[in-house]
Amino acid sequence: MKILRSLVLGAVMAMLSGCATYSLVPANKAVDVGNGVKVTSEISWAKEESPSISGTVWTADGGELDALIFVTGVSEGKPLIKFDGARLKELRVYKADMIPDDVMELLTSNFGHIGYDQIKTANLKPAPFGATQGFRFDLDFLTKEGLAMKGEALAAQRGKTLDLILYMAPGEYYYDHYAPTVEKVFSSVDAK
Repeated sequence: MKILRSLVLGAVMAMLSGCATYSLVPANKAVDVGNGVKVTSEISWAKEESPSISGTVWTADGGELDALIFVTGVSEGKPLIKFDGARLKELRVYKADMIPDDVMELLTSNFGHIGYDQIKTANLKPAPFGATQGFRFDLDFLTKEGLAMKGEALAAQRGKTLDLILYMAPGEYYYDHYAPTVEKVFSSVDAK
C-alpha cells in the first residue's frame, strides 16, 4: 500500500510540474508587463506562468473563461504568439514596416494555427497606447470545442517592436462582465 501511494503521489507531482503556476496581480497598483509597458487594474488578477505560451497572461476566473494577454517587445522576424505544438516556420512573423491592418491579420493567422476557427476582425481604429498613438480592433472566433469567443486588442508599434494587449472571453456573459474593467486597463497604459 505504501508503495502504491508513493507511485500515485509521484505521478501526480510529475503531472503538476508541467502545469501552469499562478501568482497574484494586485488591484490598483501599476504593474510592468514588459518592454517598459505598465498597466493598472481596479481588480486583482491571477497571473499565469506557463512555458507553453509567450507573453504574460492574466485571468480573473480561469484561462478558459477570460484572459488578458500582454505580448510586448515583439521584434522583427519573431512570431506574435508562440505556443506549444507550433513550429516557428509555420507561424507568420512580425515585420517593423507592418501597418495596423497587417498586425490584425498577423494575429488572425496565429490564432488559426492555435486551432481557433471562423476568426473575424472588425472596427480597426486609432487609439492611444500611453503617450504613443496605437490602434485597436475587435475579434470574434470559435474555440476548437465550438465555444463562441469575443476579444479586443490594443496595440502599438514603438521603435521597431510591437506591443499588444489582448482581452478574450466567451461571448456569453464573461466578455461583457469584464469589458469595462479591461477598458480601464487599456486606458491606464503607461509606455516608456
